[in-house]
Amino acid sequence: MKYVTDRITDEPSTNERSGSAVILETLLQRLPVGVIVEGTDREIIAVNPALCDILGVNAEPSAFVGRDCARVAERQQDLFADSDGFVARIETILERREPVYDEELRLADGRTLERSYVPYALPEGDANLWLYRDVSDRKERQRRLERQNERLAEFVSVVTHDIRNPLNVASANLELAAEEHDSDELDAAASALERMELLIEDLLVLAREGEVIGDTEPVALADLARECWAAVETGDATLEVDVDRTVSGDRSRLAQVFENLFRNSVEHGSTSHSEPDGSEDAVEHGSTSPPSEAQEDGVEHGSTGSRLRADSLEHDSPGVTVTVGTIADGFYVEDDGRGVPEDDRQRIFDREYSTAEDGTGQGLRIVERIVDAHGWEIDLGESNRGGARFEITGVQFVD
Repeated sequence: MKYVTDRITDEPSTNERSGSAVILETLLQRLPVGVIVEGTDREIIAVNPALCDILGVNAEPSAFVGRDCARVAERQQDLFADSDGFVARIETILERREPVYDEELRLADGRTLERSYVPYALPEGDANLWLYRDVSDRKERQRRLERQNERLAEFVSVVTHDIRNPLNVASANLELAAEEHDSDELDAAASALERMELLIEDLLVLAREGEVIGDTEPVALADLARECWAAVETGDATLEVDVDRTVSGDRSRLAQVFENLFRNSVEHGSTSHSEPDGSEDAVEHGSTSPPSEAQEDGVEHGSTGSRLRADSLEHDSPGVTVTVGTIADGFYVEDDGRGVPEDDRQRIFDREYSTAEDGTGQGLRIVERIVDAHGWEIDLGESNRGGARFEITGVQFVD
């Protein structure tokens, strides 16, 4: 290590060299990453204990210092699944002398390593730094996650086809029965079917959390807000758009954010206007599908839910006003409804939290996950008009 230290410093004093050597030697000994430093003519300058542990070599690191690294590699090549390829790849890397990062290697015992290479120059000639890291546990976690995602994909398929199809049949028959009979029991059954549809939509979104966002693109917030507003049952509510900024994001997922927040404001903000002494807050599930998907669902899965939601918004009181605007590092969605009690604001993004009897409690959690996946943050406060105000911050505008 002193050989390396003496040459990477700019003519330091003896004390400085000694102090630096001690520090570097200590770091080398304690690093959890395997390290090999080789100098001119591939003479090994330093090896740390972690490398011996990772490779399962029963020898002290000092036993390798001064030896020819090429010879050592040949003697240890049987440790690797592709023994000949291990040696050949080292020679190729040295010929190119270009940095290599996190190159995957398979050991003969089934473990997985990642290797990095950094070339550098000393006054006496070229030198090389090799780093080896055991990533077997991480790779196993990735494999388990892939298997879980495969099972989730199967689950999505079952929910989409095997459950929704009989649900659609039930909804259609219920509508036919409702045309011939006026019954509280039929209304209760319709409400239960609508809740099942909402639960299925939320479950599908949550099942796809491994793919929270896809490719990003420039998204004009004003255009997206108006598009999403048109896809939501708004009754006599109104939208005010006071934003002219563009963000980089997954358009379909951002549409889910707007639709969730809009539906939340419309359904509960309007209710709070007409029922000032009611018990519902401005917290609900909202829509979980992008505009195009929401419209398709309305056709494919029956109109019972849409009809009921539209009926619930037909009242004589003034509708809620929803506003989309910008702040210094983001944007907000607010309304002039009754808002959310301060004691509940810390819990609204929790799983299954809802103040509505027919809410799924997943919508705002989905909103939070999408916002977080973009690297942003979302907070709930109170608007100047006493309603709910959701602020999404940490946004970098691209216009």
